[in-house]
Amino acid sequence: MESIRSRLVAWRVVLSVFLGMSPFFVQARETGATSNWAWVIEPRFDMALDFAANGLALVRIKDKGFGYIDTKGEEIIPPRFDYADNFAANGLARIQIKDKGFGYINAKGEEVIPPRFDYADNFTASGLALVQIKDKGYGYINAKGEEVVPPRFDFANDFAANGLARVRIKDKGYGYIDIKGEEIIPPRFDFANDFAANGLARVRIKDKGFGYINVKGEEVIPPRFDSLGDFAANGLASAGTRGKVGYINVKGEEVIPPRFDMAFGFAANGLARVRINGKGYGYINAKGEEVIPPRFAQASDFFANGFALVVVTGNFHVSKYSGSYFSHINEKGEEIPMPRFEDMANFTANGLARVKIRGKAGYINAKGEKVIPLRFDDAKDFAANGLARVKMNGKWGYIRGPKDQ
Repeated sequence: MESIRSRLVAWRVVLSVFLGMSPFFVQARETGATSNWAWVIEPRFDMALDFAANGLALVRIKDKGFGYIDTKGEEIIPPRFDYADNFAANGLARIQIKDKGFGYINAKGEEVIPPRFDYADNFTASGLALVQIKDKGYGYINAKGEEVVPPRFDFANDFAANGLARVRIKDKGYGYIDIKGEEIIPPRFDFANDFAANGLARVRIKDKGFGYINVKGEEVIPPRFDSLGDFAANGLASAGTRGKVGYINVKGEEVIPPRFDMAFGFAANGLARVRINGKGYGYINAKGEEVIPPRFAQASDFFANGFALVVVTGNFHVSKYSGSYFSHINEKGEEIPMPRFEDMANFTANGLARVKIRGKAGYINAKGEKVIPLRFDDAKDFAANGLARVKMNGKWGYIRGPKDQ
């Protein structure tokens, strides 16, 4: 599944290449309030992430490394690591020290599991972390650093909610193991996904195609499709064959015939994003009916707030956009009246969306009013703690915005 963030990055590239920043962008209206935002932590970091649940944020300072700060900007764990990640739910964070490897620290910066792995993932809900030891492979450790499943796989992934993890063994393929490392579904697939909430996993068999199996490894939907998507809450998944994409149910029966060039999963509002070459992106319902006709150069799935982010274009071509701009639409396909921006994200819980005009970023409300002036070189969405990361003069800091817009 492509993420919203990756799609936004792709759109920026497309627009910058094909538009050359040429569209006429108008200024957003000012709310006139200067107290809508304030610096919480002045910009001084070369990299910064959102704050984790334990109140610490990962930052990087050039020539020092990665470390952690609190919401006052005070160094709780001084920057000294070559790589680090946010803290996981079990209170441990993975770090890397050059010439030693990956290990784990606690919120005091103490090494709980000394760096010795060639690669390591964060700890997950299973209580285990995926690690790699060169010349051995991938395996799993517990929070004490003990090997629960000894490294022996060419590839491995985190354990799914059903207790099974996807692994690969050279010259055999993908299969699934349990938390003890025992083979539950022997490796025989050319490709495999994790098990979803409905108890099915997408797999591929060479010269046959994609299908779905259950936790016993039985083929519920025999491999025969050129592409398959995840099943949505309405029980439908996109399925491609002979260059076109439609939708099937959990029995593998065709519900919406393949007629789209691209098709994505159904959102909570019952609409799915589809694309028809030469027309663009639009939205259909579970009957395959066009609710919003395809006319957008790019489009996102609908968000929880009932809006979708789209790229509206005056002239659509298969590989060229002219007169394009970002906008939000409602479930009727109507554009939400607001200024045109060269970059735009979705609205966050505080009612603000980050936008960019002529290389400067800021935040607007649903009326298109500039709540936080476009003065930053870059900006990220507001997080759950009410803080947003912003960049000025090459350094990252944190601001606080208004509580409700």
